Amino acid sequence: NLFEFPEPLSKRIRSPFHDGPATFNGTGNTMYFSRNNPARGGRSLGEDGVAKLQVWRSNLVDADWDRFEVLPFCNPDYNFTHPAITPDGRTMYFSSDRPGGKGGMDLWVSHFRNDQWSEPENLGEKINSPGNELFPFVHDDGALYYASDGLPGLGGLDIFVAYWRFGRFEEPVNMRSPINSNRDDFSIVFGPDREQGYFSSNRDGGAGG
Repeated sequence: NLFEFPEPLSKRIRSPFHDGPATFNGTGNTMYFSRNNPARGGRSLGEDGVAKLQVWRSNLVDADWDRFEVLPFCNPDYNFTHPAITPDGRTMYFSSDRPGGKGGMDLWVSHFRNDQWSEPENLGEKINSPGNELFPFVHDDGALYYASDGLPGLGGLDIFVAYWRFGRFEEPVNMRSPINSNRDDFSIVFGPDREQGYFSSNRDGGAGG
């Protein structure tokens, strides 16, 4: 077996609610992750009384995760989730249902400038659809992989890739079978050479959902 048994992170970073997905900067000492437990020192619930998912940041201090904070562009009335950060740690893609989107959950981008994250920008109708766009992953070369149930696909969530060319994203491409199926396929990640990767699916043949 190539993998050891998974071990949970310290109790300091775990909560009774949803924690994750997580992404790390290039040096591995800053983690960005989704969580919907109450924010510290601020309004924790949306106007509908629900604790929405927000993007949190934590720094590695003395071999443990500490200094938790919600990113400033988050809003407890909407979901901000599935952060994906570029290797230089200066660009973040995430999924949100905040106002100004094209459908349900959309992909947005924020840039780290002057020691703070910028106001998010919607990636536009080329990337987003009237449905949901989720689970982004950005490759070292700038290619953006993500899941959508609103773009033409094989059924459920399909995985798409949009290549970065000349300062913008090209039209997203369905990764087709055998990556995609008539079930939900999402959350793909690749190594630098794209020779190996992993993704999630609820297709037949798995151990559960």
